[in-house]
Amino acid sequence: MTVSLGQTAGRPPGSLLPAMVVATSCGFVGVVRGAAESFGVFILPLEEGLGLAHAEMTAIYALSLVTIGASGPFVGTLVDRFGPRTAYAIGTLMLVAAFVAASAATKLWQLQLALGVGVGMATACVGTSAQGPLVGRWFKNREATIFGIISGTAGLGALVFAPLSHFLIEEWGWRGAYQALAFIVSLLLLPLAFLPWRKLSAGRAEQSQGPSVDRGWDNPRAEADAVVAWQRLLAEPLLWRVLASHFLTCFAVFGVQVLVVVYLIDNGYAPLTAASAVGIAGLATALGVMFFGWLSERAGWRRTVTASFACTAIGMATLWAMGWSAAPWLLGLYVVTFGLSLGSRGPLMAGLVMRRFVGPAVGRVLGILLMAFGIGSASGAWLAGLLHDATGGYGAGFSVSGVALAVSLSIWWAWPDPSQPAKPQLPR
Repeated sequence: MTVSLGQTAGRPPGSLLPAMVVATSCGFVGVVRGAAESFGVFILPLEEGLGLAHAEMTAIYALSLVTIGASGPFVGTLVDRFGPRTAYAIGTLMLVAAFVAASAATKLWQLQLALGVGVGMATACVGTSAQGPLVGRWFKNREATIFGIISGTAGLGALVFAPLSHFLIEEWGWRGAYQALAFIVSLLLLPLAFLPWRKLSAGRAEQSQGPSVDRGWDNPRAEADAVVAWQRLLAEPLLWRVLASHFLTCFAVFGVQVLVVVYLIDNGYAPLTAASAVGIAGLATALGVMFFGWLSERAGWRRTVTASFACTAIGMATLWAMGWSAAPWLLGLYVVTFGLSLGSRGPLMAGLVMRRFVGPAVGRVLGILLMAFGIGSASGAWLAGLLHDATGGYGAGFSVSGVALAVSLSIWWAWPDPSQPAKPQLPR
């Protein structure tokens, strides 16, 4: 059975508020995630400007991912108590500050603090922990599709910010580029000031979950219910399967993704071509997360997850093949397959969580899902840089990522399909 943890009244249906919820979430995710993921374009300029190695740069990226994961439970609790507006505001201001600080950096530790800790915390503040309560209040039984649409804008953001960052670096250098990105991100403060956040937070009357996210836990019973909900959730085996699979998937994907631009340049592609490929892959990601979210509600959750893993595996194999040939068709195949599946599992996992674990602790559940993302992604990115510097190539890192991907998929075939009616029993 679904873990139901409370119902309250909210806003009546039939307004433009649901579309506003999606548009707002898409805007913040597209800008913040797109700007944050431009890091790959900055790797070579930063290495040349500050004399850094691949391992040091991937360690910065890994630190940002660790910070995303570590911040997940905090952001989830913040949203449960104060609402998404507070989380979005903190994330926006932190990203602006991080880019400004990065533009003035002269030491490795300064980049670690700005691009590692600062960017990681900013990204966590606009992630699924902030979106989850809003989506759950407005889109019952359509969570995977809506999460797919919202997450897809991260790919659109990459499509814009990857080539834009390359252009800014060419024109003003990496310091000027970070200053320009800080200004662009600061424009997000406008919707924070003028949108009707209380109405957005209320949700539909027939499907609100827990107290309004703008009211917080304003009575002892609600807080006690949240504690009980949290204890029950931690005893649910499905939650641990989700976390294990998400960790391994992120480990595999980011073990490849972090060095894609550098890998393509090392294998004969022009820097602009490499940056543009990442951007176009972002467009494919936007389409892919929406497509797989839609597919999961029609073809079944486990079949959809398997199809997304197959696309990732083909993309990884194609990328590896580019080490022997810089054929344009290989680059195109990589962009389509890896791009379509990149990020698709996150919305699928979040949608599963929203369907199976609902109520006053949902923000915290999405927070620990974000923690699995952060730790897995950071581990994969860090190990990829370490293996590259140790072996002088990319083969070892690609092999480890492939094994992790296979193990992650096996988790969903070793146990019953979580989308089927049979549900595990929770302890009383």
